[in-house]
Amino acid sequence: MLTMLNKTYDICLHVGADLWVADFYIEVKKYLEKKGLTVLLFTVVKDVANVWKTKGITDYILLPELPAEVDESFCVQLMEEMKFESINSFYRTEQIFFNLGDDYWRRQACKYIHAIWSLKDGPKAKRYLTYEGDEFDHNAFRLLCRLHGGHMNYFGYSSFALRTHFHKDEKRFKTTPSEPLHPVISKDDRDWILQYVNKYTTSQTRLWGDPKIFDVKFKWNYFSKAVNKIKREIKDTTGDKKHNFRNSLSRYVKRIYRRQMATVYYDGKLDFEKEKYFYFPLHVPNDSQLTQRGLPFVNQAALVETLSSYIPYPYKLIVKEHPYGRGQYKLDQLKRISRLPNVILVPPHMNSHGIIPKVDAIIAINSSVGFEAIMYKKKVVALGRSFYRENGVTIDIHSLYELETLLSKLKSFELTDEKILNFLWRVKESTYDIDLFNFNAENFHEKVAPFSEAIYKEVYETDPNPKLVS
Repeated sequence: MLTMLNKTYDICLHVGADLWVADFYIEVKKYLEKKGLTVLLFTVVKDVANVWKTKGITDYILLPELPAEVDESFCVQLMEEMKFESINSFYRTEQIFFNLGDDYWRRQACKYIHAIWSLKDGPKAKRYLTYEGDEFDHNAFRLLCRLHGGHMNYFGYSSFALRTHFHKDEKRFKTTPSEPLHPVISKDDRDWILQYVNKYTTSQTRLWGDPKIFDVKFKWNYFSKAVNKIKREIKDTTGDKKHNFRNSLSRYVKRIYRRQMATVYYDGKLDFEKEKYFYFPLHVPNDSQLTQRGLPFVNQAALVETLSSYIPYPYKLIVKEHPYGRGQYKLDQLKRISRLPNVILVPPHMNSHGIIPKVDAIIAINSSVGFEAIMYKKKVVALGRSFYRENGVTIDIHSLYELETLLSKLKSFELTDEKILNFLWRVKESTYDIDLFNFNAENFHEKVAPFSEAIYKEVYETDPNPKLVS
């Protein structure tokens, strides 16, 4: 940490692990400073901080070295005082993905908490901005914000044209405004939305390509990551086992094994002419869509069993793994799903765009498939928190008991073109035309200005004189 102690900045930006992202935020910082803001950067990655140091940036915080010893009772008490749900919420996502035991993750969380506590008398900011994730670095940043009495802000990208949104919701999901910013939708907006929907629903985008090609990319990606993990392990002094090469190799082997063995549970035979179907897409098991925004449904196999009990005859439920999650689902869970009499587990490389138009309804926790289905004018049963819920375009389930009347809910629900158009307009009006999904070292320069302007408008102008919370 090279910045001045006790200084209060207008905004603190959380920066991730990629070195080009370090450069991106240098440019964002300079852009915002030209608009009169003071900007502090934060990272948990030494290499990122080294980039800043090399380039003469002094207004930044690098998370201190994690301590070897921790006081768990102190950490639990601090989390309560800072109004975190529990210490478990600090490490929930990592715990699901890196199966290293609750004791290990609780100690790691405590190390991060102690490290953040050591910054209590350091520089602070009035506003803090991070991506709406749920990993250690995000939660450490949230704790830093609360420790300094700042105001937390989040950004993410929408399923709608990959537009960027901002919000302040601690559950880390963007709610769509119930009213548009303008009273009447313009002809240009109407035409743009209709053209987008038409193109999206007729192009039949093959999201994941040929499975064999995807497998080659998957294996090469794992190999390159393994090399980086070996390098990181040599330099690592934190004792963080998730960076351990042996554990990474073990996860890789298990994932490859599961990917191969899972094929015996797939059934790709669907008869859309003679059968009636509902469709339920699975999430990647450690996705923050589940661990943060859909925690009651984190055991997706159990949820499918529950749905199976409520699916009315003669309907069947199509279930599909997320392509990025292949090998992460436990084989016994896939086996349980495949043996349900009215459930069909289809291969994960099947294209959702070939399924959605042919089923009677989609049941979603908060998957982007639910949003896509709305554009196909399909009825969507929304179980979890999502930006498309509570907008008149979905059947919103507040309790699983409501599934007892699922069929009658579906029959009475009417989804009109005007409802869909109004909803999409409100999404468009509350987001920015900035694609942070296709975001890399080659194109980040072109995103600096629009992203910085959006930050200025959404994070600063909405609350130009916030008071620090004591």
